[in-house]
Amino acid sequence: MPCKHGSRGGIEEARIQHQREKNTPQRVQDNFTGFIVEVKIKNQHAVSYRYDGETKLLELNETYVGYFWQMTGAQDDGTFKKAHVHETLLIDADKKLFLYGGEAVFSVDDVVITIRALRGPTSNNRYLPKKYEKYETWNSA
Repeated sequence: MPCKHGSRGGIEEARIQHQREKNTPQRVQDNFTGFIVEVKIKNQHAVSYRYDGETKLLELNETYVGYFWQMTGAQDDGTFKKAHVHETLLIDADKKLFLYGGEAVFSVDDVVITIRALRGPTSNNRYLPKKYEKYETWNSA
């Protein structure tokens, strides 16, 4: 009975496939959906982004803070082209209360996105892995 993996045998075919995958560069993209994030420029020049239909600039020393709600523009390698972030305006720093602002759309190739906080209420986050416990929780006012 012939081997289903071809004439080389299953183990040899798996080894070859593993070597191909190892030699193929993979773009890794974190999924920040549901978190309050910081968006900063990746390089040393301002980048444009869309904010409620208008073109804006994110400058060198500027940080955009918002609720990361989705990625769009799926590509063949499993990554996405655009990050959609609703601005969060912290109105009470002691109580960590915020209001939602407009929506910004960034090209993921132009920016660095990192988690700033968890979005409340706390019950939203009860099933998150322990590594996220270090972040404070912000609540919508």
